[in-house]
Amino acid sequence: MQTEYPMEAIGLLLSISPAKNRVVLTPHALKWKGERYPIEVMGMHHTRKDGEKRLHVFGFSCGNMDMTVELDPETLGCTLTEVNYENR
Repeated sequence: MQTEYPMEAIGLLLSISPAKNRVVLTPHALKWKGERYPIEVMGMHHTRKDGEKRLHVFGFSCGNMDMTVELDPETLGCTLTEVNYENR
């Protein structure tokens, strides 16, 4: 398995659903390097602080790749922070 740390802005298709006392964010697909990757398995979701900014961190699988994405809820910008993949 190989690991990349691209730190690149990406497109993320997600749905936002109301839930009791919170909102649920569900990623469905991402666009990176001109290709669309459907999210097959949703893994972790947690938040972390970067200074005063709170970021949502998602981990999921797309085919033979595991990806980690950070979502900034203030700007709605998404950054691909890590990709683990089998030899392509």
